[in-house]
Amino acid sequence: MKQKNLVLMGIAVACGLVAAILTANMGGPPKVETIDLIVAKKDLTTGTAFTKENIEDLTMVAPYPKNAIPPEALPKIVTDKQLLIGKRLSRATHANEYFNVADVGNKTQILFEPGKDIMSLPMTAGKAAGGFVGPGSRVDIVASVMEGTKREVLTLLPDMHVLAVDGKQDLTEQTTFPEMRMVSFAVEQKQALLIALANQRNANLELLLRHPDAPKRDYNYDKVLATLKNLGDKDPAGVLITEDKKDPKTEIKMVDVFVAKEDIAPNTEIDEELIKNKFEQVKKPAEFHADAVSDMKPYIGAFKAFKTGVAKNAYVMNSMIGAQAIRGGDKNVPPPDVTIAKPPMPVGPVEPEVAIEVAPWPHAYVPPTPPEPRIRDVGHHTNKGSIVYRYRETGVDTNEWKLIAILTSEEASASPAKNKDAKDKDAKTSD
Repeated sequence: MKQKNLVLMGIAVACGLVAAILTANMGGPPKVETIDLIVAKKDLTTGTAFTKENIEDLTMVAPYPKNAIPPEALPKIVTDKQLLIGKRLSRATHANEYFNVADVGNKTQILFEPGKDIMSLPMTAGKAAGGFVGPGSRVDIVASVMEGTKREVLTLLPDMHVLAVDGKQDLTEQTTFPEMRMVSFAVEQKQALLIALANQRNANLELLLRHPDAPKRDYNYDKVLATLKNLGDKDPAGVLITEDKKDPKTEIKMVDVFVAKEDIAPNTEIDEELIKNKFEQVKKPAEFHADAVSDMKPYIGAFKAFKTGVAKNAYVMNSMIGAQAIRGGDKNVPPPDVTIAKPPMPVGPVEPEVAIEVAPWPHAYVPPTPPEPRIRDVGHHTNKGSIVYRYRETGVDTNEWKLIAILTSEEASASPAKNKDAKDKDAKTSD
């Protein structure tokens, strides 16, 4: 009887242990599946550039709950640090936040929202938070305008995005700008017009540095525009100027510019189809787009190309256009400035100089005509047709040549080189 009780007691203890283990397992937290992602090590501002030198200081690998990310979003998330090198942030990113592919772009491009343009203002550190305004900063543009003998102060434009300071976009290289001279913003067209009007009213502009997480300010564009117009329409005595006394120069002149609908690769040839499908004409203030190209027709069929390409939403400037670097096979067209080898001197007896007969005295002295620099044509054949590169010698027998024209075969035939014997008979061609 006693032995039976001991057996029953042992069975009861074993059952209790099993029940306790099962209860502990049932009450424990479920295992969460994670995925390693590249996240920001600290808060990063818009325009931050990633390089081989700073990638470890700006990012780190951290586990992230897989169920917290929608399945369709996984392919759009950056999972390799190497994919960030050479890129730049297009939006502010907080610490421990992962990066989307759409959040970064090429480091050589200026990143800003579609539908906006770039506008620059002369600025000093004393008017820009002591030089702490930098690429990616969020600022208010504050204007002060004279109203008669008093000065009126107002927020001209709030929550503006700074793209660059003195042309620099990488905040990791320089955090303050005590010697700043120019600040560039991303602006809408009406914002650009408002700034232009403020400048014409001789407004003093300063920048108020905002916290990245500060709420947006209440703002009424029409009210600010009306206020600025009224302030500018008063003379120093505070008297309202009538319409017939207004300076006609205050009217803002507009100009048509070509804006790229998408990124245009460097050395893209300018043709009618490219202009029609890849660009749109937009009216912009002429004062801030003096270098813009307003007519692309002269470049069509002239073997012209965008030398450095055109970024999306950027307008075409004259400095972007140049001669197309045509390539054929594995050989390149000679560069614009080349040194052409001097042909070997003929071997054999040299004929004696023949004396020039001169009319008997008296006769008018005719000075000898100075020799002209030689001209040489170099032909180049491609699938698109033939091109003739015309070079002129920099002096007489200097054997140094400079490109003076790029012609079609028809143009070269219509206007042949003066020194016909100087044409390059051994011009190399490529398919």
